[in-house]
Amino acid sequence: MFISQERTHVRARKLLQYLTASACLLSPFSIVHAAESCEASFNVSPGSSKGHVFEATNAETSLPARDAIAEMKKIAVAEGFKIGDESVRDDHGTLALVQPASASARAFPVDVTADQGRISMKAKLPAGMGGDMGSMKSYMCGLLSKVAAKAPHQVDVNPAASPSPSNVNGSIPVPFTPEQTTELCLANVSREYEVVDDSRVTVTTWTFFDDTDDARKAIDRVKGYLASTPGMSLVSERYHDKQGVVEFTASPVPPTNRPGDDNPMKVEVDEGMGAVGVSSVMPLQSAMLGDWPAYHLCKLAAIASRTPLPPKPDASVEKPKPAKFSNPFKRSGTASTNVIAKANIVNRGREAWYERAKYAGKAFLVVPALDVGAKYRGLDTGKLQTEHLAEFWADVSSRTIWRGRGDGSDVQTGAWSSQSKMGLGGFVHVLSAGKSRYALYAVDPGKYELVGGAIEKRGGALPKPEGVKSAKPAVGSLMVKNTLDRSYEIVKEWHDASYRTQSYDQQYCSRQLAASGQCVEWSSQRQHDRVQTSAAGYSDKVNTKMTPGLAESVELSKPFASFEVSRGDVAMIDGFFMDRNGDQADASSCKASEGGATCQLTGLTLWRIPARIDDVRKNLGTLKEGSTAWRIFSGAKIVPLTVNATAMPDALDGYEAGWARRYIMKAK
Repeated sequence: MFISQERTHVRARKLLQYLTASACLLSPFSIVHAAESCEASFNVSPGSSKGHVFEATNAETSLPARDAIAEMKKIAVAEGFKIGDESVRDDHGTLALVQPASASARAFPVDVTADQGRISMKAKLPAGMGGDMGSMKSYMCGLLSKVAAKAPHQVDVNPAASPSPSNVNGSIPVPFTPEQTTELCLANVSREYEVVDDSRVTVTTWTFFDDTDDARKAIDRVKGYLASTPGMSLVSERYHDKQGVVEFTASPVPPTNRPGDDNPMKVEVDEGMGAVGVSSVMPLQSAMLGDWPAYHLCKLAAIASRTPLPPKPDASVEKPKPAKFSNPFKRSGTASTNVIAKANIVNRGREAWYERAKYAGKAFLVVPALDVGAKYRGLDTGKLQTEHLAEFWADVSSRTIWRGRGDGSDVQTGAWSSQSKMGLGGFVHVLSAGKSRYALYAVDPGKYELVGGAIEKRGGALPKPEGVKSAKPAVGSLMVKNTLDRSYEIVKEWHDASYRTQSYDQQYCSRQLAASGQCVEWSSQRQHDRVQTSAAGYSDKVNTKMTPGLAESVELSKPFASFEVSRGDVAMIDGFFMDRNGDQADASSCKASEGGATCQLTGLTLWRIPARIDDVRKNLGTLKEGSTAWRIFSGAKIVPLTVNATAMPDALDGYEAGWARRYIMKAK
């Protein structure tokens, strides 16, 4: 970073240390030769507004313009410059930088140009600012030498520097500095508490980064951290095209020393978008440990993206307390200022999500799902827990799986399939319309087939595994696992009458004239009365206990339905969801598996929710007019489905009447 002072000179900082450190990494001959070439070209000229222009050129680079600009961008970020516009076309590239203002100097622009084996830097000082020519020459040529000495194979090319065949839109939009990557990660941290069971909390975050490499390398960095950290255990990893996911478990904080209490965690990397997401399901007491959950999640994101680690929270925090946002880079300001700052960071990230999805060649998918809030409106938590738990939990946990063929990855749709629940693949925005909620996803282009689903059943019983081959034809398989869930019941509890003490001051005449009876002196005395506040009797109390349940997943042998989307489409399709009675299996065919059973699926029934353009248009007012989300929803077009299931009669009553229709797939 340049060091500048008003009406004095611009002095470079620690140039000898900087150049010496660079020399340890680069060829000594190339550095010396490049520096000599640059210093010979150094020039100072008057600017257009009475300022000075310092210009240096290095003609010895073997890097193509795109790589030279990418390398200079990395160096500039490390030196503290603000990154501006960037453009690369053929073998000509430009990069705009800004030297930030300080207490003693104004900001000024620095332009970088790469053209046919030459890279130059031009610093434009405003009127009244001078510069020491020797210091400026050494500093600017030192930066250029570091770029020039890089061989093409040494450059870590990011999406902005080298778009892949699927990313042909040029430089990655909405750039993020490493510091902004950390800032967005911390601002995006969300805690999702279950409506009926707050003992476990889903904590998620995501962020963007520019200096990306292969998703496998990013996942490898995370795996390296897991291997060196006590309490972390790798579960699985998987890759698809430019996306990678690693799943693992982490010991709970504070420790419980109970088996099965480890927190499931996940890190996702989308190389095409330059995005990383981290999620964890943890006990309530862990989720409430101040800023520590955010720190741990963003530390993993930083390891994957090679960006600065988040600031470590105060180690004195021992007891759980409500988390509150604190911008780690701006410590001053009131709480309301911090809230506004966080909202601005989140909004910029949300807009970047849309732009980067388009850049990565994705399509947008709008899918209606059950509006759980509308279905159970008017019911308090107690009613949900004790009277509607089985149906409610099935509705919120139900997910439909669309499997991408070719280059497409899986898309899971459902009432609660949001990014704050599912990670990067979840929906990023939702629009309520009547009994439906229209969710917006970014998906890879290609053909998608509805091949299964998942659901959780409170109080379900595992079928007795017999392992007999079913005589009935099957349409797929049903995988069932045992769970242990909270259940709730209302009991009558006797309680005695309750009382409280009511105190008041009682005034009395303490001195009275005998002749007339007139009171000439008053005094007061404190009185205490026992008042009943509630009568003895029975009252309702909600008790909790742990009861067995089931987690079920369905895998079909042929698709229930299918559709296709192309790059850049905004497609709207009908939604499907499974209720707690949707899967039919032959119990005699079930075979025991780890923690559960696998059975032959003889039939599958799903509710089909028709997508209606008019529903969306009528409710666009809930979005900010002209925003990216508003434009995407406005431009959605119905995409036809190929459905391989059979329609059933319309529902005559219940929430689904006049809204959704059952479809069934049975083996023939």
